[in-house]
Amino acid sequence: MEWWQIVLWILIVAVITAGLYAWGVKKSMEQQQNLLRMLYQKGSDKVLHYLKKHDTITIKEMEELVRDIRAGEFHSKNKAVVTKPHEFCLQLVERMTGRGFLEETVSDGKKAYRAVQRHKKER
Repeated sequence: MEWWQIVLWILIVAVITAGLYAWGVKKSMEQQQNLLRMLYQKGSDKVLHYLKKHDTITIKEMEELVRDIRAGEFHSKNKAVVTKPHEFCLQLVERMTGRGFLEETVSDGKKAYRAVQRHKKER
């Protein structure tokens, strides 16, 4: 091999290494938001599944559903867990009502939430 080929290979390896490092740093910076998003998604799925069988759900019932939710990315050993179910549920309700999945109602004199009825589009 000539000297310029060796230099070229060193530069190629350096560029690839720098690219992989930058990708890893970007992934680690976004990891917390991704884990939180995954927790909210799992919580929303559980609440909507519950509401398929029941008319309404209260915050207390929601706390029992989301108490042990865990989220993790397959390439990382870091996990997110719901440790404060009440606070998580308040934020989850806010997100779900803001996105049009839940609406507030009153059930047995208590504040409760129900799924918003979606209308199917006719063709």
